Amino acid sequence: LPLPQMSQGNVLRQVARLELARGVPAIQPDLWVFDLPAAGLEPLQRRFLQMYGSTSGLTFALSMFTVMAGIAASPILLARAGTTHSIYAARKSMAWAVLVAGFAVLTISASAVFLRFLIVDQGGGTTPDNLPAWFQTLQALGLARIDGPARVIGLSNISVLRDSTLFATAIAGTLPASLVYLSLAGILAAALIVVAGGIGTLGAILSEDVIGQDTVTANLRTARIAAALAAATGFAVASLPGDPLRLAYWAFTLTGATLFPTLVLAIWWKRMTKWAAIAGLVCGFVNAAAIL
Repeated sequence: LPLPQMSQGNVLRQVARLELARGVPAIQPDLWVFDLPAAGLEPLQRRFLQMYGSTSGLTFALSMFTVMAGIAASPILLARAGTTHSIYAARKSMAWAVLVAGFAVLTISASAVFLRFLIVDQGGGTTPDNLPAWFQTLQALGLARIDGPARVIGLSNISVLRDSTLFATAIAGTLPASLVYLSLAGILAAALIVVAGGIGTLGAILSEDVIGQDTVTANLRTARIAAALAAATGFAVASLPGDPLRLAYWAFTLTGATLFPTLVLAIWWKRMTKWAAIAGLVCGFVNAAAIL
């Protein structure tokens, strides 16, 4: 369907019924537990509607608030607001950005629902010899795995790579190879857009707001140097061994703790001063870095 979100609810109900029939347990984590899914292949030992690997509803809601605060205070949004001619145009531009981003997020979640349905419906409850051809393709690509010898494969015997949902769904749906490559190209393009936007915004902030040269030529030269430094720093951080999902959460946490309180107070509190804003930025960053 061109709008997969419209059929997501029906498929999700079928997934819940199939998991109940397959005997997938409902794990009840502690109130303050927050356990992210592993970066590698992870067995399907929990129900799909349970948040993350071992996460309560409270900690999941707090993590979503952290992500929203980090995105709202992200400097990359300044570039979009700064290219408009008026406040109305800035609001309109941000509204379109939210609409497009929301559509993308809903599409990704719908793809995860469809992949889960295909695995539960065609993979679980079968013998190793009767696995569908698409699952064998996922195994050959290292995106899925069958753990342990079993005459009848249960969901706990199936492991799937967490970060392969979009193109794994295309493979499981037996779509043409061109669409699989198109999904991979889309993921790469989205990542490059975010990186390029962040580098350009950081360069502009450092050249205009932090250093502040007298001429346009000097500002441009400083912006290029700052962008190069930002790109080198980002490449060094991305090269560190670690889970990309955890690194993303760290980034949202640092951004939200540093910038979001100051952003809110600068809008709603008239007594906000320059030195108070600087103190808030420093305190927020130091506290978040100490906790991480």
